[in-house]
Amino acid sequence: MAAGNFQEYEQKIRRLRDRAAEVRILAADMRHHESRASLLQIAAAYDELANILGRLVSSPNWLTFCPPSPSDRPPGAEKD
Repeated sequence: MAAGNFQEYEQKIRRLRDRAAEVRILAADMRHHESRASLLQIAAAYDELANILGRLVSSPNWLTFCPPSPSDRPPGAEKD
């Protein structure tokens, strides 16, 4: 796997965790119970997605899951 792919996924994981934190802040300001609960569910989903992506990236079989990035393809190669 190219180092760029790994770093790209690490950045995505960080962004997901940042979004979860932002949504939790919004939820803390919500007075409507159902809206707050929905926002907390969204935050939990972002965290779970970050966890899944983190496990995938750290998997020894990572290369079998990782499609080549557009920059790794030779010029003129067809997209998947």
